[in-house]
Amino acid sequence: MKESVIEFFRANAVVVQFAYGLAFFAMGLAIALESRRPSQLRMARHLPLLGTFGILQALASWGQVFIPIQRTYTPPAIVVTLQALHALLTALTFSFLMAFGARLLADGDPKLRLLAHLPLLLTTVWGVSFFFYPVVMLPASYEHWLVVSEAWSRYILAFPGAVLVAVALARQFDELRVAGMGHLVRRLQWAIVSFGAYAVAAGLIVPNAGFFPSNRLNSEQFLQVTGLPVEGVRALTGLGMAYFMIRVMEMFDIEAAQRLEEVRRMRAILAERDRIARELHDGVIQSLYALGLGMQNARYAMESTPEASRRLLDELLARVNGIIQDVRGYIMDLRLPGETALTLAQKLSAVAGEASRVYHLPVHLEIGSIDEKALPPAVANELSQVVKEAVSNAARHGQPRQVRVGVHESEGELVLYVQDDGRGFDPGQAGDRQGWGLVNMRRRAELLGGEFDIDSRPGEGTTVMVRIPLRAPSERAPVEGQRISA
Repeated sequence: MKESVIEFFRANAVVVQFAYGLAFFAMGLAIALESRRPSQLRMARHLPLLGTFGILQALASWGQVFIPIQRTYTPPAIVVTLQALHALLTALTFSFLMAFGARLLADGDPKLRLLAHLPLLLTTVWGVSFFFYPVVMLPASYEHWLVVSEAWSRYILAFPGAVLVAVALARQFDELRVAGMGHLVRRLQWAIVSFGAYAVAAGLIVPNAGFFPSNRLNSEQFLQVTGLPVEGVRALTGLGMAYFMIRVMEMFDIEAAQRLEEVRRMRAILAERDRIARELHDGVIQSLYALGLGMQNARYAMESTPEASRRLLDELLARVNGIIQDVRGYIMDLRLPGETALTLAQKLSAVAGEASRVYHLPVHLEIGSIDEKALPPAVANELSQVVKEAVSNAARHGQPRQVRVGVHESEGELVLYVQDDGRGFDPGQAGDRQGWGLVNMRRRAELLGGEFDIDSRPGEGTTVMVRIPLRAPSERAPVEGQRISA
């Protein structure tokens, strides 16, 4: 039975070698494609070395299929040259494997920084012995020279290289867990097992080079004892290395998702800061300003009409409680229970009534035919805040005799305007000096997908115009900052 298995593998040696190379090529190609992506993990910084090892190992494996074919029609000198180049390629392959393990192990550990130079040192030692062996060991045959070279490349490069990789990967467990990739640890553990098996199959089981330990443990004896060619075992270990390392490459996708989530969170935070700034300016600050005016009126009326002054103070106290509730609502990202139930017309009426009481300024409303049900509460709130800011600006800066506020539908748009007959100003001269009021009104209109315009001239009053496209509620862009979750 064993003899038949041995004969089978010998007859299909080409297939085994091809599969061996294909496994490493798949690993090298996958790493080469993925390692170009940005990553904060230490392992990712050194993966190109492992990818290079995989590609070179595939070429070296396929070279063992290609070179024997050349014997039938290629001069012996060229075949010897190809075999020498193959030996150099094999050693270079193991050098990249060791470089990956050594650099990954030394990364972040000052005590092991010299370890990063070990692959270059051992590769140089091997290269010197490779070129000087034929001279020193004359009249040794070139076949023996190549066998000895391969044995030493596996002993001093492949075996310690695979062991270093296994140890270095084992030290990445904590970093993966900290990065929220704990589920990748199990895959990395199986990759470590594969590298360990590769260390034995590719680093200790070598051709018989006539010296210890190759004369005791070599590929021919392994075949006789197990019935399996060592190339087949290496192919299995290579398949394991390729499969589990490719599965570990999921870390790039996870990091990309984490970066996108962080961008989303930062955008949500900035939107929330912008919303709070608008609400505080257009809500709390305007209310405090109105409260201050009311307190001035109460002080002036205290001596002449104490009863009216007392009623005004009671009203101001109620406003203070309302402002406190507004601030709490902003902090908790809530609104008063009855606020969201108000229609746009009701909100505008409330703004007009407050302006009349606080500024003693007549505010005339012109509410056209609009579909209140098609307006989400957030849209009505934004528009009412625009009106509140525009009326406040007119009362404080324009000294108008009256203000007109109108809203109506026109050609698929909701048109809102605030017009006063005050002093007016030149918008072109405002430039960067325009305050939070104009900026907030424009921002609110943009958040609703609309346009904001202001028309004013010195001595001719001011008109604030907002045009909002009428769309189905499901098609509207959100106008509030997103809730932030820890």
